[in-house]
Amino acid sequence: MANPISEQPERTTGRSSSITPGTYWAWVGAHGGAGVTTLSQAIPGGVDLGRRLPVEEGLTDLPAVVVCRGNAGGLIAARDTAAMAHASTRLLGLVVVADIPERRRPKVLAESLYLTRGAFNDHVWEVPWVEAWRLGENPSPTNNPREIRDLLRTLWTAVNLPLPGGPNQRRS
Repeated sequence: MANPISEQPERTTGRSSSITPGTYWAWVGAHGGAGVTTLSQAIPGGVDLGRRLPVEEGLTDLPAVVVCRGNAGGLIAARDTAAMAHASTRLLGLVVVADIPERRRPKVLAESLYLTRGAFNDHVWEVPWVEAWRLGENPSPTNNPREIRDLLRTLWTAVNLPLPGGPNQRRS
């Protein structure tokens, strides 16, 4: 008889080998399919660690941004990830990626999000559904929603980077 514990999927490693100068935080998926890879393409400055915490990769000084989908399982996984990271990793916050195009959240999910916010000291950002991404387009300035631009500014400020388009940078 197979051992069910040994058959549990391991927390997978993302692209930790791509830690380079210009990496200021880690994107950490609370669960598979959270949106880590897409966000790492949309917002420069972070590295995609898949579902591993920076400390698991020996990156003790790298803060983390946890990413989850806005469904019940995603929010529970985000709280679990915050609990695991509590003592070992500086959490910049949580990005909740919409799991459906609708903006209105059922009451049970609104309550779950409220509980989840507490695990991240209210540093929670929501990213809406982006149909272009669903259809296979890579994130770009032409299809990134306002919330992505706002999140970029927030994260860059949190790690003390000059904002893109500042006084010494040309706008395109």
